Amino acid sequence: MYCWGRNATGVANPQDDILHGPSPIPALISALPPASQLDVSGSNACVVTNSEGLVCWGEKEISPGTYQAQPAPFPIPGLESGVASLSLNGQVCVVTTATDVLCGLQREFDLQPVCRDVSCLSTLTGVESVSASTLAACAVVDGGVKCWGENLYGILGDGTTIDSIYPVDVCRTAAEAPSPCIEPLTGVQEVSVSDFHACALMTGGTVYCWGSVPTVQFGQVEGITNAVQGAAGSAHDCALLSTGSVSCWGFNLSGQLGIGYTSWAETPTSVIGIPDTIVSIDVLGSQSCAVSQNGDVYCWGRNDQGQLGDGPSTVSTPQLFSGLSEDTDSDGVPDAVDACPDEAGSATNGGCPFPPSIGGTVEILVTGVDANGQSRTYLLILALLVSAAAVVKLALAKRR
Repeated sequence: MYCWGRNATGVANPQDDILHGPSPIPALISALPPASQLDVSGSNACVVTNSEGLVCWGEKEISPGTYQAQPAPFPIPGLESGVASLSLNGQVCVVTTATDVLCGLQREFDLQPVCRDVSCLSTLTGVESVSASTLAACAVVDGGVKCWGENLYGILGDGTTIDSIYPVDVCRTAAEAPSPCIEPLTGVQEVSVSDFHACALMTGGTVYCWGSVPTVQFGQVEGITNAVQGAAGSAHDCALLSTGSVSCWGFNLSGQLGIGYTSWAETPTSVIGIPDTIVSIDVLGSQSCAVSQNGDVYCWGRNDQGQLGDGPSTVSTPQLFSGLSEDTDSDGVPDAVDACPDEAGSATNGGCPFPPSIGGTVEILVTGVDANGQSRTYLLILALLVSAAAVVKLALAKRR
């Protein structure tokens, strides 16, 4: 697994213990067990492992109110197995293989079952999927949506702006105007939640949104009838269509719509510049990304922390991360980050067939002045590294 972007807590490049600034070059996340799902948000990243456990890295609470960067992946106690899916965005929520949902604050990772009511005699079960944000979370249950959390922006979708720590039904009428719940939303396939609004992918390929963002449509989104996936950002949304193309709408100051300019779009507008068929999309904050059927990754939008790779701080058309799907020497290390792309090696050696090792020393005499102002000659012994992987890592560290 490879990550890049903001690296203040070692999320994008855990091996970088010298500089924790932006990391625009994809870095291998080592010591990570094989995983089937990944989610990233701010100071943390988490995966669902192939053994259905939850493993995270980044910032972690080490004592009440005290947080520390933990770049080495760590398992979440009590969730070493039985995890079916996860959502990470200010909160971390998981759906278990028993269809329960557990949520907790990001960095603290103290996940607890979601109670149905104040008595907590029963918890929310029958959950198909969950999506979390800093303020609220929503789950798909029996074809409908139930949300809980803060509701200042109407993100709970129940026709009110009243907070609820217990799940409430999202109502079809809530998108038009606040009112008592008359008709619960049904026919939902998946839900995507941001801090100010949420969107649901409906059976039949339409998209339905609710909340409070001036540049985002609410109710059934106009012009979307063949969506197979939807994703909500801070103030923009995107939909993957059955044709393999992507349409986005909403706020666009950072180019997050991928339409070649930075004016906002009230209605869905086709993303330009992707030559391949897209099979998956994701949106977070003011960035958008897509994966093609060939395994290539395209991203666009805000890039102030290297989250889109090297380039300007605003990218209004999709940028290809070339080489992430290419592996010339078939050693499992993509050419983009392989220190020896023509020699089969291993990921732990940076893609090279040999580990870092000492290849001799060089002695250098340096004349200087000590603390007392006396002239002295010092002998410096420099170790030579014969591993190309080590040399490349050093070069990249200096480059950042």
